[in-house]
Amino acid sequence: VTQSQDRLLEIIDLAETGQVQLAISNGQGRQTAPPATFDNPLEDSDRQEIGWYFTEYLQNPFGNAKDRAGSVEARFNALGRALFEAVFQSNEESQACYASALKDGLSNYRLAIVSQRPEFLSLPWELLSSTQEGFLSSQLTSVLRRTSSGAMDPFDNDLSQEQFNVL
Repeated sequence: VTQSQDRLLEIIDLAETGQVQLAISNGQGRQTAPPATFDNPLEDSDRQEIGWYFTEYLQNPFGNAKDRAGSVEARFNALGRALFEAVFQSNEESQACYASALKDGLSNYRLAIVSQRPEFLSLPWELLSSTQEGFLSSQLTSVLRRTSSGAMDPFDNDLSQEQFNVL
C-alpha cells in the first residue's frame, strides 16, 4: 500500500438524518468530525444546465451558446464552494480535518463519497472548490464513490495466467 493509498478523506452520507460526516484517515489513524446538516445546493435547473454543457455545448460552442456556457461555468464555481462549505466548513472538527489534509498535501489524499443513495453519489463532487485552493479534484489523487466507509480489503486472490484477448 502506497502512502497516498492509505490517506483518505471521506464524505459520509447519513441519509436517515439528512447529515454528512467528514472522516480523515492517514498514517496516524482515523479521525471523524461530528455530523452536520447537509442541504443539497444542486437544483433541477443546475442538472439540466450541466447536462447541456457536457453534451450540446461541446458539440456547438459558438454564438449564444458561448454566453450560456459562461453562466454555467460561473455556476460550477458557486456549486463547488457551496458543497465545500457544507462539508469542510460545517464545524470546527471538519475544518480541522481539512486543515490536516492541507498540511499533509491534498495530492496525498483520495476523496471518497460514501452513500447508499444514488442521488447523493450523483452530486457533482468534482466541483468541490475552496476560495484559497480552487477546485480540489485537480489536487487530490482521485475522487471515488462507494457504498461503504473505511479502508477496503486488499485483493489477495491469484490472477489468471491465461491469455486474455481484447479487440
